[in-house]
Amino acid sequence: MKESLKIGGIGFMIGLFVAAIAAHICYDEGFDHGFAEAEARQADAVKIAQNEVKKDYEKRISELSASLERLHSDNAQRLRQLNDFSHAKTDLATCRRDRSRLGRLAVRGEELLKRADSYFEALSVK
Repeated sequence: MKESLKIGGIGFMIGLFVAAIAAHICYDEGFDHGFAEAEARQADAVKIAQNEVKKDYEKRISELSASLERLHSDNAQRLRQLNDFSHAKTDLATCRRDRSRLGRLAVRGEELLKRADSYFEALSVK
């Protein structure tokens, strides 16, 4: 009986040892699997963030390109206007006449605005 108890105890110890080794292997495999999943999720998050930054960057580049094109167009228009002005055949008398006409138009516009304001005030009083 003692001998069978010794064999049973040795069998139990071997079983316990094998179970401990199996538990350790399973734990390591599970830990490695969880660690790999966490790294994969983090890599996916980084990839998504990089794609968002890339989209923002491309959008900003297209906006800046459009702005640069508008600026180039505006500068070309100003250059044409300056060229037309420098080649215009006007003298001092023509400039003074034009200035005088524009002054009269400005005064007339102010008078019309005053009349319109007084007309609207008269309408709102009633």
